[in-house]
Amino acid sequence: MSEQTSRRRGGPLRDPMNRRQFLRQAMLAGLVVPPSVAALGACASSSVVGPGGSAAPGDSPGAGVTIASPENPVRWPVYEDNPPIADGLEPERGGVLQIYNYADYLAPGLVKAFKAKYAAYDIDVQQPTFNDVQEAITKIHNGKVPYDLYFPGYDQISRLVVSKLGRPLNHSYLPNISNVWPTFQDPWYDQGWQYSVPYTIYMTGMGWNSDKVTLSQYNDLPLGQLGLSLMWSGDVVNSLYYLPKGASPKILNFWFPPDGKGLVNNDLMVVLSGGKCPVLAHLFIDFLLEQRNAIRNFRYTGYQPPQNSLDPAALVDEGFLPPNLESATVLPDYFETGYRLIEQTPAAEAAWLAVWQKFKAGS
Repeated sequence: MSEQTSRRRGGPLRDPMNRRQFLRQAMLAGLVVPPSVAALGACASSSVVGPGGSAAPGDSPGAGVTIASPENPVRWPVYEDNPPIADGLEPERGGVLQIYNYADYLAPGLVKAFKAKYAAYDIDVQQPTFNDVQEAITKIHNGKVPYDLYFPGYDQISRLVVSKLGRPLNHSYLPNISNVWPTFQDPWYDQGWQYSVPYTIYMTGMGWNSDKVTLSQYNDLPLGQLGLSLMWSGDVVNSLYYLPKGASPKILNFWFPPDGKGLVNNDLMVVLSGGKCPVLAHLFIDFLLEQRNAIRNFRYTGYQPPQNSLDPAALVDEGFLPPNLESATVLPDYFETGYRLIEQTPAAEAAWLAVWQKFKAGS
């Protein structure tokens, strides 16, 4: 196997090795992703809005809370006591860049290449991981580890800004932002991209193993023999590398509403204010935005970057996707027609967290 592997977002699988084993075993069993684990973990602190951008009734922000949505775009303030770094700084000599991320959500070869690029500064890179949003935010807030770079969903942006956990970006270090789709150079959740840079884009749809979906599904489903699951588009692409030996890629399938009216989202790269290597963090973001590096990361994670150089209509022709998974291609129009997650109000988040803690405890 090359750099390709898988990562799991948000579920309570705690051992990174078990994550890899889990996906492979799931493919052997004809399953793709456990929908209860994936959906609960991923939807932490979020609600869904439609193409018009309106939040659901009862989800209006509480006093003093700003919640970004497509109809309520937000340009976040830059605080005097949390300014961006100055222009023209050298990378931190002898610095250890702390990248806080989901397991298996970054190509290891790119980390090695970045270290080689800045070898003259004697840098190192460490990659502690988290399992869900609550764990990540708690550990960032307690400050025991000086994390430099964090990979959240955009529905976390307000808490990162208001709590001053996120560091404002200095755009002079990030010229490769011009490589990404224009919609992400001035997104509604962070107008002027003052705190965030896009990382990956993905859809939520239905994935299935055609060797397991049968006419007797009414019987197969309760027996645990039905390979049908709610899943992210990036995970079904990555599942190609976990098929049993000799199995055809043609057994994997993915469905997303053809009119684009489904759930579409994106993850971010955010520099954290508590880190010790903010210059290296900026340089690493720009490194990942380089065309060849973004493509290399795509091949590893299965998650598409919003790169101008990648023609979504040509992902099959260029070998990124097999023809049977063409429907896993994320199109720019989906971010106009699709449904988006928005951050929850504090009251809704507290209610969700209570349920999630019970779920994790097995009660």
